Amino acid sequence: MRDRLIFAGQFAFTALVAAFLVVPASLSISAGVTVNYFRGIQSGMTLQWIAQVWELYAGTILLSFLVAFATLTVTLLAGVPAAYALHVVGGRFARIIEEIITLPLAIPGLAIALALLL
Repeated sequence: MRDRLIFAGQFAFTALVAAFLVVPASLSISAGVTVNYFRGIQSGMTLQWIAQVWELYAGTILLSFLVAFATLTVTLLAGVPAAYALHVVGGRFARIIEEIITLPLAIPGLAIALALLL
């Protein structure tokens, strides 16, 4: 019985977090495809707003994709062989490099922000 209560509590918490993440996104999407956001879907569907956003930000969106694909290419060409080499070599040097690489993840964002302000 206690296990079922724990499971129900965990499930309810997960559902609340999922709703907290999904509901605003779905409302934004529905606002982008309706004629009148205040009347909702009953006012009709349109792609007018999406076309306007594309006209304004097409260059920025394409540049973002270009940067993302360039980063992917550099990571695949340099990062994968480097990771394989560190795996094959192993030892203390590989552990030190691994710690240095994961250091930015270990430092909280607030500490980095305060350091940048100083």
